[in-house]
Amino acid sequence: MFHASCMRAAVFLFFTLCVLPAQIVGDLKIAFIRVSFDKGDYPGFTGDGNFLLTSSDICDNYIIDPPPHDKNYFQSHIIAVDNYFRSVSYNAFGIDINNSTIFPASNDSSYRLNKPMNYYNELGMEDMHEERIVGLLKDAVDIAFEVDQIHFDDFDLIAVIHPGLGQDFNLPFLDPTPEDIPSTFIDSSMITKNLKEPLKIGNTTINRGLILPESQNHPLMDPLIYSGIANPCDIQYSITGTWALMIGFAVGLPPLWNIETGESGIGIFGLMDQGSNNGRGMVPSPPNPWTRIYAGWENPFILSTPQRLSLTSFKKNSIAKIYLNDFEYFLIENRNNWFRHGVDIDSARLSIWETTKDYPDYIDVLFDSTGIIKNDHGVVTEVSNYNIGMPASGILIWHIDESKILNSIKSYTINADKTAKGVDLEEADGAQDIGFISNLFTDPSSGYWGDMWFNSNNQFFRSNNINNLEFSNYTYPNTQTNNDYLTSIRIDNFSNTDTIMSFDFNYTNNRLFFKQNNKSTLFQWDVDSDGSLDFIGIGDSLWWSNNIQKSTSFKKIYSYEVQLSVVRNSKEVSLAIIEKIKNVYYFSLYSFNPKIQNFTKTWERSIDSNEKITLIGSEDSTIHFTKNQFYYKIDPYELIQEPETFAAISFTGPYGQNIDLSNIGNLYNKFLFDRNYFKYLSLADLDLDNSVDIIAIDTSGNIHAFDDNFVKKSGFPILSSAINTVLVSDITGDIYPELIYQQNDKSLIIADYKGKTISSSSLPQGSDLKSIGVYKSRKAVVFTKHIDLFKEWNNSDVYNEWSYQYGSPDFSRTLKIDTSVVVNSSSLLDKSLTYAYPNPSYGENIIIRLQAGAHEGIEIDIYDLAGYKKYSFNNKSSVSSFNPPGVIEIPWDIIEVESGVYFARVKVFNKKRVNQKVIKMSIIK
Repeated sequence: MFHASCMRAAVFLFFTLCVLPAQIVGDLKIAFIRVSFDKGDYPGFTGDGNFLLTSSDICDNYIIDPPPHDKNYFQSHIIAVDNYFRSVSYNAFGIDINNSTIFPASNDSSYRLNKPMNYYNELGMEDMHEERIVGLLKDAVDIAFEVDQIHFDDFDLIAVIHPGLGQDFNLPFLDPTPEDIPSTFIDSSMITKNLKEPLKIGNTTINRGLILPESQNHPLMDPLIYSGIANPCDIQYSITGTWALMIGFAVGLPPLWNIETGESGIGIFGLMDQGSNNGRGMVPSPPNPWTRIYAGWENPFILSTPQRLSLTSFKKNSIAKIYLNDFEYFLIENRNNWFRHGVDIDSARLSIWETTKDYPDYIDVLFDSTGIIKNDHGVVTEVSNYNIGMPASGILIWHIDESKILNSIKSYTINADKTAKGVDLEEADGAQDIGFISNLFTDPSSGYWGDMWFNSNNQFFRSNNINNLEFSNYTYPNTQTNNDYLTSIRIDNFSNTDTIMSFDFNYTNNRLFFKQNNKSTLFQWDVDSDGSLDFIGIGDSLWWSNNIQKSTSFKKIYSYEVQLSVVRNSKEVSLAIIEKIKNVYYFSLYSFNPKIQNFTKTWERSIDSNEKITLIGSEDSTIHFTKNQFYYKIDPYELIQEPETFAAISFTGPYGQNIDLSNIGNLYNKFLFDRNYFKYLSLADLDLDNSVDIIAIDTSGNIHAFDDNFVKKSGFPILSSAINTVLVSDITGDIYPELIYQQNDKSLIIADYKGKTISSSSLPQGSDLKSIGVYKSRKAVVFTKHIDLFKEWNNSDVYNEWSYQYGSPDFSRTLKIDTSVVVNSSSLLDKSLTYAYPNPSYGENIIIRLQAGAHEGIEIDIYDLAGYKKYSFNNKSSVSSFNPPGVIEIPWDIIEVESGVYFARVKVFNKKRVNQKVIKMSIIK
């Protein structure tokens, strides 16, 4: 069996591309140089060293690329490749037919080289293959210039055409000519490396060139193949696809298969892989949409809001783009392979078989029924639809990873790792087996009809146990990112195949998007005092809105460096605003006017400053800020420096009583503004023990949690790359608060109160975590561009919640907890969380850590192996009251303690009972 279009690409080495999108436009002028070799009998090479110039009667009228292979024949293929590129580029790119020239000038001639024809790909000389293939380019241009004095600087590209087949196909049963010359693009680095100097011909330096074959029609060119296969006429191939592929390389279209192993990356679904040989090489596949966009031939349109969408096959810019995050996105297109309405090549063959019981060859139907045009020289030069070589019609969904492409495009390894491709087809059958060769007879590694998305594709259900054909978070394939983050994207309700196809684009998980473009939300506040939260946001102006469909602007802005807070203790709803324009900071206060239902300016002042100014809140008509680690306040009349009191953290009980946490306030001031270790802090009662915990992000993005005695909480730190503040709220309804934070890879993590990840998802482009809020009576995680809805909201949700970077939109830095509710105080001692560390100790002091409930006292006695007491600790309350529950750490100074085994008896007690645990410890000095 012949395995079509498995390119041997080890010798395909290419020039370095710019990582920016290319602009492959205009007309390419190519000098084609025909070379031949001394006539001889070389069993490893196709033919006798010269071009096939005698006619052949094999395959009758169904012969592909028939001889004579003279100048007219090659000119026909130039026209065919030009028609292909003009079609798939929408006439943006093609070959300059008038100024591209085939040399020598006479119809049947060629330049005769003095080396044997198998020299350039000689068996046993694999280490020399690259040097010799570059030598073929040099030998060809040398002799062409010697004979005809060609002005090579008149051309954009030099292409050498050699007799015989290209060594570009893998024949699994039979390859009698392994010394055929591989089709190759030669770049300047290959020339310099192998020739040790630039390739200079006359006054022209040649920096690159192509090596192209005379034919890819194995049965025509090699009698052994023709006689050795039962139906040789159905495995003929044209050079049109090979030439288009190689010229694509030359102008900067990156390869999308593994150039070292030949493993496919996108298979038959694009020119820059095995799609170059669709339609037996006469109808190469259009490039995939990423390649077409990269070349500058098309532009996609971006989908961000749910809708039903229709895409037209072979229509410019009919490509949908859906972002998964800032670097990954889907490109979706409709590819229709009909040559008349509802009929493709395979369905026509089946129809003939059903009528005549004679199953016609693929080539017979291609020539007789599809309307392709042959010229007078027997070469197919025009095709109305370059998708007719596709295995079916349907939607193709491409997963693009720009970070992978950026890092690999220069080395031509975009799809070298078949488990992490830069351009990956989301195969509808769920197998994702392009590039993974499984078995010879039903090998899907180059792609097949089941990889396309359409209503009646039953191949999807081979991998999915659901009733609906859909592409979503948990299907095979799925809409997750390459880091396995959920995206909530769902595509389903695919239409039947047609030239115009439709599907539904939605988001799962109750995701809602703001409808207005170029606007993003900052926070929620009850602006109009109607009892429900409104949105306040930014864009080309500051705006407010009571829904996500429309907004009302109130201040034109000239920079995105804008800081806002709600003013505390103001009689009306007021906003403190700092806007930076160049080196000037503008301070203003806006108050809501219920008569006009909008904000109006109360006062404005400006300060010139080269130092960063950070808003820390506002009270009455005064704005507080920091500059160069000093605190200031400004109002309509004065600017003064103030003591470090405004940023203190506090929390209150349900009845408004204040609870002193001045040490936490000091910690906040020290770490947040000095940037010594922690970047951001937030407060919450994580384990519901009626004690405030501190959540902090260190400078590496790891998340730490401490109790109010600064003892580390169990399960922390969380290793992460968190940015900004960790938000805290019970959004799932299990009464315990969740941690919600964004990482620097645009992922959103929701973790439980013990630090264990509950879910991880990817954020849409341009949408970042802002706050915890309420929308339509549901708890909501609010982002700049969208909202994710969670549990039903209730009145108790005002407690134990850190909703914003500074606690609330008025920068209160205050946590409210319900002190009448204590969940985790029933046990005097949680033995599972009581232990010693480090254990064993190699000279470090040992810390005895215990999780205690509300208690009156703690006793710890430490004994050696002989039973002698070595240490004693007693902490009994001096008054008849309970110590609060929480984590307690007690150090044991072992500087004078000898090596050995020790036992610590830990007792926690109150008037009614005692809980205890014995801990075994060892010291090694």
